[in-house]
Amino acid sequence: MFQLQTRHCRSLQKLTVACCFTSGCTNHTQQSRFSSYVPLSFYQVLGLENNATQAQIKSAYYKLSKKYHPDKNDGSKSSQDMFAKINEAYSVLGNSKLRRRYDQGILTHRDQMGHRPHHSEPVAEHPRARDIGDQFTATFRSAHTEHVIDEFLKKRYRENIDRHQEGKRYNQQRYEEYKALQDRAQRTPVVLLGAMIVAFAVGSYKLMEHSFFSKNEGNLKFPKK
Repeated sequence: MFQLQTRHCRSLQKLTVACCFTSGCTNHTQQSRFSSYVPLSFYQVLGLENNATQAQIKSAYYKLSKKYHPDKNDGSKSSQDMFAKINEAYSVLGNSKLRRRYDQGILTHRDQMGHRPHHSEPVAEHPRARDIGDQFTATFRSAHTEHVIDEFLKKRYRENIDRHQEGKRYNQQRYEEYKALQDRAQRTPVVLLGAMIVAFAVGSYKLMEHSFFSKNEGNLKFPKK
C-alpha cells in the first residue's frame, strides 16, 4: 500500500514538472514572439526618413490620408487602422515640440493629449497606454473631421458670396437695360414732336408758296415778241 502511494506521488511530480516545463516553453515562445514584434515608427508610417523636413511630413500626411481615407475605401478595416496611424503619426511629427521629444525617446501619451509632465515624473509607459492612444486617435480623427467640415463650410460660403456677386451684376445689368429703355421712351415723344413740327413747317411753307403763285398767276405779263 505504501509503495503504491509512493509511485502515485512520483507520477504526480513528473506530471507537474512536465506541465511546468510545457508552460514555461509556451510562455517563452509567446514572449519571444512578442519581443520580435516591433511596431512601425511614426516616420515609417509616413514613409519618411528621420531627417525629413516639416514640409515633407505635411506633404506625406496629406497624400496618405487622402489614399487611406475610410470614405474612399468602403469602410475597410485595414484602411481605417492605417488612417488612424497616419493621423497619430502626423499629430506628433507635425508638431515641432512633440517631434523633438519623440526623437529623444521621452514622448509620453500625456504629451500627445496636450499635457506637459513635470521633470520629476517618470517617463515609463502607463499600462493603459494603448487605451489612451486609441482615445487620442479618436480625438484626432474628430479634429480631422472638424477640419473637413470647416473646409466644406468655407467652400459653401465662398460659393454663396460668388452667387451673391453674380446676382448683383445681373441686377445691375437689368437695371441699365431698363434705364436705357426708359430714356429711349422719354426721348421718343420729343423726337416725334420735333418731326411733326418740322413736317408742319414744311407743309405750311409749301401751302403758302402755292397760294402766292396761284394769286399772282393772272398778273404775270410776258414780253411781246
